[in-house]
Amino acid sequence: MRRLGAMLATVLVFALAVSPTPAFADADGSSVQIMTEWVNYYYNYQGLYDLNTTDECVKELDDIIADPNTNWLKGYNWGNSDAWERDWKSSTLTGGNDYRLADDVDLAAFAGHGYGRNFVMNNANYDHFAAISDMRLGDRDLEWLLAYTCNFLNGTVSELGGMMRGLHLANGYATQMIVTSNGGARFAAWAKAPYGVRVAWYRQAYDSQPNTLSSGGRIIARTFGHRNNVNDYLWGYGSAGSDPPVYSSTTAGDYLRWDYDVYGH
Repeated sequence: MRRLGAMLATVLVFALAVSPTPAFADADGSSVQIMTEWVNYYYNYQGLYDLNTTDECVKELDDIIADPNTNWLKGYNWGNSDAWERDWKSSTLTGGNDYRLADDVDLAAFAGHGYGRNFVMNNANYDHFAAISDMRLGDRDLEWLLAYTCNFLNGTVSELGGMMRGLHLANGYATQMIVTSNGGARFAAWAKAPYGVRVAWYRQAYDSQPNTLSSGGRIIARTFGHRNNVNDYLWGYGSAGSDPPVYSSTTAGDYLRWDYDVYGH
């Protein structure tokens, strides 16, 4: 109920604030928006320790919204117990609600623990794990995904491809990583420079990650997407390719993984 009330209040604020004729729009003719979700407190669920930087990490993506030369808006921001698995789950699956959350914006970001190819929530609404296998991103709106988690993109093309239903580029890590307070700020700065989404993701990794993990392992920032979108810029900063074809056995050859090794930072 508390979350529903907050949602209604947010809708009212945007209804009052949004210009009826945005300065620019996405390829669908809609206003451009960002959704952020984050989890700091895990209460030792599955032995996971609490984090203390996830909220600040994704909040700093608001630097894009603050740019007076564009017209990006804040779509949603949910954290801790208000960040739900169903926000990312396809609306074609039981309980899925992505059509009005993660897939109702142009840029979506999650910061928190990653367990395999899952975002880990601190509640079961409807599940603690937002699984990549339950995502069908881009069939409504979403173009770009930022995953500030460990291992979300650690997989084969076929394991990652199922979520690509119009999504241009998924940006994350193929290894463990550290959620830092400046990850979102550094992505925003490079995207506004302007650099393309993929390069801005690599540069934020260079700026925010240590050379190696405490275990000595490398940190690999990864972008996954369609070859025609590799040089996409965020709306308002440069050109972006058309929505790619849905991933399938016939289109799989056009979906690629691009890696950046942070070693040497």
